[in-house]
Amino acid sequence: MHAEVKGLEADRWYFYRFHVGEFTSPVGRTRTLPAQSAPASRLRIAYASCQRWEHGYYSAYRHMKADAPDLVLFLGDYIYEYPRAANQVRAVNATANQGWTLTLEDYRSRYALHKGDADLQAMHAACPWVFTWDDHEVQNDYAALTPGDAGPAAADFSLRRAAAYQAFYEHTPLRASVLTRALQGWRCPLPRCASMAKCAWAHWAMCICLIAANTKIHWSAPKMARQAQA
Repeated sequence: MHAEVKGLEADRWYFYRFHVGEFTSPVGRTRTLPAQSAPASRLRIAYASCQRWEHGYYSAYRHMKADAPDLVLFLGDYIYEYPRAANQVRAVNATANQGWTLTLEDYRSRYALHKGDADLQAMHAACPWVFTWDDHEVQNDYAALTPGDAGPAAADFSLRRAAAYQAFYEHTPLRASVLTRALQGWRCPLPRCASMAKCAWAHWAMCICLIAANTKIHWSAPKMARQAQA
């Protein structure tokens, strides 16, 4: 569920919850940015990335929450597309594709698995998050419309990538317009189309300008290969 609320005051904590039918969510909170011209005495940022489910539990988020950050930056690899890991601590969910994520339903179920973790839920409910992604939200080392090197090949990689982007949107705090722009051009091989992201920025008062960029999806396959050899 995405609620794009207008008319909020700057530099203020807001509490929220969702009602859907007979269900009511737990209460969460978020914070609006200070005015760009306002002085700021402190900005406490936490960051996370590469949270592969099989490699361990998310107790680090419990400690992150105790540090009371103003903002969380998530730098990519919120999920992984793999069906298993060597010496795994816990197993991922099954999918219709032997545990690999290939379809929209596969990606949705993998996000649902992660969002079921209590420590991750609590951190999401504690403060605002800024997101970008890396490659595993789609497939390891994919480059633009060139598939990566992990798992079974998709019959149409552009369809797989569009499904992955939609699931990412559904489970992260992005505006609906971001997904709309992506899906309107999802057949286009150019960087301006089918990309969904992303260069977003936010000014935190006079303290800092945050820029969340994702350039990997516009890399060419040869560039990815050169970086792998470096």
